[in-house]
Amino acid sequence: MHYVGPGLIQLEALDDRLAYWVTVTEGRTGVHTFQWPGRGYYQVRSAGAWSLSAT
Repeated sequence: MHYVGPGLIQLEALDDRLAYWVTVTEGRTGVHTFQWPGRGYYQVRSAGAWSLSAT
């Protein structure tokens, strides 16, 4: 995940009811590497632009 913006970015995994389950990654501007916990629903919280790419 690449993030450019003020404040934090959070990638969160959601449960089957789309309720918060766990924060997968959190950080400030920059490149963040993480491993998906598996299939499911995810949401990104940020105040700036972000992009996601698989490697």
